[in-house]
Amino acid sequence: NARRDIFLDHGKNSIKSDLIWNQIKKLQRKAKHSGFALAIGHPHPKTLAILQKALPWLESQGHTIVPISRYIQLKGSLQCPECSSPSLKVVKNLKR
Repeated sequence: NARRDIFLDHGKNSIKSDLIWNQIKKLQRKAKHSGFALAIGHPHPKTLAILQKALPWLESQGHTIVPISRYIQLKGSLQCPECSSPSLKVVKNLKR
């Protein structure tokens, strides 16, 4: 499974170009900072139109767009101290 980092369009009031682009920029910063980022959104015409422009822009920034199955596979194979320490997992889960 996976958990989203960014929601592109939070309902009918946020289906505005500038708000969706702001979310795309947050996605770009998150991916740059942590190496991975997952965004979801509704298939509204405005969201889809912006994604047609945003995906090439993200790729031009050095990001690779992958299917969710590949994202989960890559995330699962990531080695980090947080992933291997049961005590850190418990602490991390308590913060949610």
